[in-house]
Amino acid sequence: MKYNNFNREEYPVALSVKDVSQILGLSMAVTYQLVKSPGFPCIRVCKRLIVPRDKFFLWYDKKTEEPL
Repeated sequence: MKYNNFNREEYPVALSVKDVSQILGLSMAVTYQLVKSPGFPCIRVCKRLIVPRDKFFLWYDKKTEEPL
């Protein structure tokens, strides 16, 4: 999935792990570790991992505001 600009509303309401990987510019292996980490907004539907778009961007905003 390619997007020309970073308009959050253009992303689907339910992001896949692949979507998150592309948004963050991470490998799939690292992204799977991330989505399985505590505090990451991810739900399991059968065997599939789903990331709610709005919760993901709230998580992203919070993480980018934290000091290193």
